[in-house]
Amino acid sequence: MFTYLEWLGELVKVIGDLIPRRILVEPTHKGVKFKGMHTTLLLLPGRYWYIPFFSTYYLLPVVRQSLYTLEQDLMTLDGQPLKLRSVVSYEIDDVVTAIAKAYEVTDQIDDETMGLICRYVARKELKELMDDRTRMNREITGLVNRRMQEYGISVKRVQITSFISGMSILHTGIDIN
Repeated sequence: MFTYLEWLGELVKVIGDLIPRRILVEPTHKGVKFKGMHTTLLLLPGRYWYIPFFSTYYLLPVVRQSLYTLEQDLMTLDGQPLKLRSVVSYEIDDVVTAIAKAYEVTDQIDDETMGLICRYVARKELKELMDDRTRMNREITGLVNRRMQEYGISVKRVQITSFISGMSILHTGIDIN
């Protein structure tokens, strides 16, 4: 009996997937429609139709947006510990590349930014980092922007928002017991 109901449910789903549906792409978004799983179509702002059985679609906001990275515990070239956070301001220039090359674009931006900040900090002494924060932000922005071009993303600014150094400050609140 239950097998029959399961089969009937699947039949209703297939019939429902043959009904055309509307996609509304807002002015702040762009999208990609995979038609027949062979053809990729760019969806600019507007209205579109798709048939779920034959195609799927994904939409992403492409206008400027910000992403706060996770907190990082780093070590400078001269062995000084740092704890820092940053914010990345970006736009998606090529939505087809962004969707095709990264499953979750925001996770990719976060991971790449944190990795490049880690490499940057590890090659500098603490005094260098503390002396000119504007230059540090500008250089990190350039590194991250070049890296994210591969994903069709334009990084406008990487800003270090929290920058703490010193052993006693870093270990405050840690309970050894």
